[in-house]
Amino acid sequence: MMKALYILLFTLFGAHGALGQVLMTGHINERLLQGRVKQVEEFMARFNGEEDWLGNAAEYSADTLMRARYLRTLFDHGRFPFKGKRLNEQAERFIRYVTLHDCRLSFTDTTWTAEVNCQMVYGGKTFPLTLRLHTVRVDTCQYRWEVGEVVGEVPDTVRSILLDTRLSPVEHEYGFTGLLPITMKGGLRVSKVTGVRYSFRTVPGYAFTIERIERKNSYNTGWLITSLRHFP
Repeated sequence: MMKALYILLFTLFGAHGALGQVLMTGHINERLLQGRVKQVEEFMARFNGEEDWLGNAAEYSADTLMRARYLRTLFDHGRFPFKGKRLNEQAERFIRYVTLHDCRLSFTDTTWTAEVNCQMVYGGKTFPLTLRLHTVRVDTCQYRWEVGEVVGEVPDTVRSILLDTRLSPVEHEYGFTGLLPITMKGGLRVSKVTGVRYSFRTVPGYAFTIERIERKNSYNTGWLITSLRHFP
């Protein structure tokens, strides 16, 4: 039973040390597991005040104090440390704006993008590249990820092939590993995904990014806000 559970957790959290954050002396630390923001959709639900730490449906959007507490847990405290019971002034202004205007995130919002750092193989050569993807509506209640921008010095042929890439709407929950088995035109392929982060412009006047942070024996781990900018 424990072996099966270990395999399940390994699959959920990846092979980069995340298991050590939820396994202690051979037992599951359930509080750490609950606190961890395990998926991007879970980040959105907590940001919106729609889900509690246990994964239960909740509605905190009308309770600004409770929602503010949840929003503070979604910041990377390594970059946004607490000062007393609050974060720095920039983060607190952002939190006040979100709670006052009931700002929410949605998968179908076209203003958020995924930035996928990867290694490409083409013509016998390997080179790094960043793909910026966004969600596109293709039918009623049907969406997909598409490559909207290719960042890096590549031949126009390669850029054209990549801009024609279409992916499943759930790829963000698997780190865009769906890119790996794809061999495109001319033998172009992604050999490795080295990092993923998401950028949001949903909240008026603000831009922020989230990345997966691994922190041992901490509730502040998983998908967290790592940068925040304000545009007057």
